[in-house]
Amino acid sequence: MTLEPPNETKTKEATIEDYSNYTLAAIEDEVLYCFLSSKKNGRFYYAQADFYLNRINIFKPYPVFVLHDEDIPEGLENKLDNLGEAIKKRIITNVVRRIYETIDERYVHINGIHGKLKWRFLEHSKE
Repeated sequence: MTLEPPNETKTKEATIEDYSNYTLAAIEDEVLYCFLSSKKNGRFYYAQADFYLNRINIFKPYPVFVLHDEDIPEGLENKLDNLGEAIKKRIITNVVRRIYETIDERYVHINGIHGKLKWRFLEHSKE
């Protein structure tokens, strides 16, 4: 069984039903794709990870990685909310870790970055 993307254009019209057959790993992959393929904010995530990566062990408190909620389709956001707060936090934390790993995977693992990840959503009005 292969999973098809909820819709070809990745628009905000995707509904929660479009993600009903997704495993947690597939949801994580989809969230990562939404962030990094964002035409508006995709480069921002790479730049942010690049800036913080070598500074995360120096900054106290740890830097907070900013994510834009507008980059996640509404249906996927609803699916994340329905999974519960703990699972949503784990998925988003793994997504942030994977963004850091795109910059330097070895550094992330050798320096114990995973336990130091902080993130928050920058909320925008959804239209």
